[in-house]
Amino acid sequence: MPHHGRIQECIQHCRSVINDLHSLAQNVGDPQTADMLREGAHHLSLCLQECDFVAGRIQHLQHQPQFAGRPY
Repeated sequence: MPHHGRIQECIQHCRSVINDLHSLAQNVGDPQTADMLREGAHHLSLCLQECDFVAGRIQHLQHQPQFAGRPY
């Protein structure tokens, strides 16, 4: 599978984990634990912003004539 496809799979998995963390935060009884779960989701979300940038950059470079078909 091309790198872009693997990155997209990872991004989708991480988005699922973020949703799970938010769901857990809503259902946990302890406010401090809920806050920590939301904080973890926030940090993962920041990482995903970087992954989205990289995925976009890879896709852009693959469409450049000098890089087309070149392995990364």
